[in-house]
Amino acid sequence: MTSEQVVAQVARAIGDHFAAHVPITRDTTPFDVPGWDSLAHFAFIIRLERLFAIVADDHMRYECETVGQLADAISARIARS
Repeated sequence: MTSEQVVAQVARAIGDHFAAHVPITRDTTPFDVPGWDSLAHFAFIIRLERLFAIVADDHMRYECETVGQLADAISARIARS
């Protein structure tokens, strides 16, 4: 799965999880998505774990600042599986 495919799946998950009707790109941050606060972030990470059948590490949970960084971290996680 390419990073861009992961971005597309993460974008769909954002739209579903946050009922967001904003364009999602690699540069999108949580500040760009209404309702994406710290508590919602953890619920969203759990959603991504289930979607991609991975276990998030601290980098994914705390350090990814954009959708692109999150997608790259997910892609790396999938590659290690």
